[in-house]
Amino acid sequence: MLLSGEKDQSTHTSRVQRLTESIGQDLVYSVTHARMKTPKDILLPYAVKSLTGCVELICILNQSGHGVSYSQVEEIDTSLCLCKLTGQTEDGVALPEFVKRFIQVTCAWDNIDRLEETLCGAGTSHRVNGIIVQARSCGPDPLYDRQDTDQRKGKERTVNFVEAHLPVYNAGT
Repeated sequence: MLLSGEKDQSTHTSRVQRLTESIGQDLVYSVTHARMKTPKDILLPYAVKSLTGCVELICILNQSGHGVSYSQVEEIDTSLCLCKLTGQTEDGVALPEFVKRFIQVTCAWDNIDRLEETLCGAGTSHRVNGIIVQARSCGPDPLYDRQDTDQRKGKERTVNFVEAHLPVYNAGT
């Protein structure tokens, strides 16, 4: 009623529902002293990092109680990466879940360097965006059995992995 001015909840617009959810997430984040992280409090700093690349803006949002810190954004990002790496196949390739093995794929990748605005220049990221296109196939993939493993929790901000040695390939003489 406070947001819409009407007693009847069935006539609330999508705007009122969105505001209610947003304010509710802010309350949960504030009351739990940031121990309970809501989707808004994680996704807002991610969006700011992706759109602006400004680390200081993420810090200001965090200090105002509107999201996790930049360090926590990096920890979550690293944890997601490590979780993805545990899903690698026996040949050391980490494929997205929707890609089926042994079916032809087309991949396109582009290097996009984003230089975040930091006072010292540290903490900038270098990203690679890509797209994978594969024809649809019906039925399960009997040759590919993804094993779920427990992912250890930590506060790591970097990923250490062993690079696979690729053989030298010459396209011509």
